[in-house]
Amino acid sequence: CMTNPGVIALITERIRERIAENPDQRVHHVSQEDWANFCTCPRCAEIDAAEESHAGAYIYGLNQIAANIAESHPGYAIETLAYQFTRK
Repeated sequence: CMTNPGVIALITERIRERIAENPDQRVHHVSQEDWANFCTCPRCAEIDAAEESHAGAYIYGLNQIAANIAESHPGYAIETLAYQFTRK
């Protein structure tokens, strides 16, 4: 669930660990699982409906992660893929 604050915190922490291990790697990848299921919790469903795509909640979470990383590591980037349920 990409709207769950605990999930966002966990992914953010893992990326910070990767940055500490390899500070020259300026781009870090976060992508959906390779399957056709998406979160259907009320918050994700609300965002997806507003955005008219299941990418909505996913991009919401990625933006949260990127904002967290930017606070401590400006100049680093988060990249992702769009396929299966996140393609519109």
